[in-house]
Amino acid sequence: NKSLSALGNVITALTKKGKAKAHIPYRDSKLTYLLRDALGGNCITSLILAASPAAYNSLETLSTLRFGHRAKQIQSKVSQNKNLSAEDFRNLWMLAKEKAERQSREIAELRIALERAGLN
Repeated sequence: NKSLSALGNVITALTKKGKAKAHIPYRDSKLTYLLRDALGGNCITSLILAASPAAYNSLETLSTLRFGHRAKQIQSKVSQNKNLSAEDFRNLWMLAKEKAERQSREIAELRIALERAGLN
């Protein structure tokens, strides 16, 4: 099935280590496109695997367990979505403005120090 193969490719891409911002092929199938937020987004996701104890399904069960193990290796950073009020935005703006003013004063002091040292 193309969708399950694409899902396996997405999970493999999400679990690769050492690749900063590697391409995740979410658009390869409709299934992976629909699951993109659950797999690599800001969500906590549960995965339920169906395995059979029958001997004739042993290869399928092993494949399912390997898939589950790969999916378990996905690590996403979940953060709470916040809705800021106008007062919160005003406070953030004031903090940014104060920081910019401090940096401007520091730059001016450094320029004066350079002029005194004759390095300007």
